[in-house]
Amino acid sequence: MRFLPQPTIVAALLSLAAAGLATPAAAQQRGQAPAPAAAPQTFGSWERGCERAGRTELCSLRQFVAPKENPRQPIMAVAIGRLTPDRKMTLVIKLPAQIDRNAGIGFRIDDTAVTPIPIQNCDGGACTAAITLDEELLKRLRAGSQLVVAFRAPQGAAAALPVSLQGLTRGLASLR
Repeated sequence: MRFLPQPTIVAALLSLAAAGLATPAAAQQRGQAPAPAAAPQTFGSWERGCERAGRTELCSLRQFVAPKENPRQPIMAVAIGRLTPDRKMTLVIKLPAQIDRNAGIGFRIDDTAVTPIPIQNCDGGACTAAITLDEELLKRLRAGSQLVVAFRAPQGAAAALPVSLQGLTRGLASLR
């Protein structure tokens, strides 16, 4: 497992912006909004979507997480896909920019140890963290039932948001 270098994250951010996870202002700054390549597919808790920008098609599995008291207001977006130029599988997490950036973001699969992910970028109201997924981590994700993303609120309170892994194995197979 390795963290994405700053230049490599650009492709992942473009894919997330295309997937509707970035703000409309971010899409306008790029000067174009990629068009959907096909209708989204659902695999359990994950939605597979592909966007085409010129000759490039980027596909990813996506999931939005919203609080139970306000299910129409997502506070986190998670995407997994071949989002980098080298086509390695990547996990990208977007959270509101109000998080404690110094504390970083971490995740765990079921009851395993927390894996830290440094924040790559914060702008347009959101912070993005990304990591390349090696075979061992992909195996753990496929076998798991829940991914928990942990971060700190600005006041220092710890927060943990669950992400269902239901359907992930079938969804990943569709990204080959």
